[in-house]
Amino acid sequence: MLALFACGLMAKQMLVTLPFVLLLLDYWPLGRFDRPEPGRKALVLEKIPALVMALIASWVVLRVQKDATVQLDVMPLGQRVINALLSYVSYLGDFFWPTRLAAYYPYPKQAPPSWQTAAAVVLLATITVTVWKLRARRPYLLVGWLWYLGMLVPVIGFIQVGNQRMADRYTYLPEMGLAVALTWLIADLAAGKKHARPLLSAGAAVVLAALLPAALHATAAWKNSETLWESALTHTSDNAFAHNNLGTFLAHRGRLAQAVPHFEEALRLEPDNYLAHNNLGVALMIQNRLAEAIVHYQKAIALRSDYGDAEANLGSALAGQGRFQEAMSHLGRAVGLGVDSEDVHVKLGLVLAQLGRDAEATDQFKKALAINPGDARVRSYLTPASTAATPAGGK
Repeated sequence: MLALFACGLMAKQMLVTLPFVLLLLDYWPLGRFDRPEPGRKALVLEKIPALVMALIASWVVLRVQKDATVQLDVMPLGQRVINALLSYVSYLGDFFWPTRLAAYYPYPKQAPPSWQTAAAVVLLATITVTVWKLRARRPYLLVGWLWYLGMLVPVIGFIQVGNQRMADRYTYLPEMGLAVALTWLIADLAAGKKHARPLLSAGAAVVLAALLPAALHATAAWKNSETLWESALTHTSDNAFAHNNLGTFLAHRGRLAQAVPHFEEALRLEPDNYLAHNNLGVALMIQNRLAEAIVHYQKAIALRSDYGDAEANLGSALAGQGRFQEAMSHLGRAVGLGVDSEDVHVKLGLVLAQLGRDAEATDQFKKALAINPGDARVRSYLTPASTAATPAGGK
């Protein structure tokens, strides 16, 4: 139980399904459902501590990951149900042939054809009915299938967390159920058969050889952020998230000419992407295209009014244009929103100094120095002559 709980902690959202998985194991292979003691009711009651731990851990995860807020209004319930059905089938396919994997799958711009949804319903229903009918002779099929279906429920999209269509990382634990069912089925079918062991060994070798290229290709994509997001763009379409992340990586490496088109493409796909607006603004500001950068910072703030980083960047760009009064307002708002970096305090101090508010400027420089006591540049700003000679938008 502790081992499964530890796995659940790593899987975060799937942790809430731990009591359900334990009940499945009680059914098979432990066979506790058929015993007079402790009884089926007791089997359920004994899982309550695991359920409580799961709920507490899930609450902690949601509190820590503030950005992973539950979104019930991202899309209609019907669309979420359709996506869940298709995702179950997609994950099932990836289990047997894991190719064209991506770090992020965006929702398609258009609804999938109705035949795909119908086919998914038929496939899932057929498997479910089949394993149910075989439960007496091959209970592991029912357990493995319900393990797979049940563990994916918290992350399959009925309740949307984030805006991804699906995520391969969610399948690590659920697909263990499929592996259990498949392994025991093969063992059952091979039992008593002549030459079963060498045939199974040869079959395993063939499967591993077939999957090795796919594994090598998928692993290579995780070499660094550039290869990861390039792979996502190759295997998906209209992926604004991947464009924005790839642009961010390139910008941090100083490859602005390559980064800007990715930010622009992200905004073409998602005009309301406030992160891409801010990131494009940063790239433009580094190129001294301040007027264009200001437009994107303003759009980012209009889309998210509590976006402190965009406020700080807008203040810096305005200071670079000599608009110190406006710059002070936005830099001050950034600090009020919790942006407590040395750079923001320094820039606000320089702007205040330009406006002749030396006492307030000194206070900001002291706050910056408290964050980084060894910064000689900040110490020099505490000298009035230094602040007067330094441009407010400078670094």
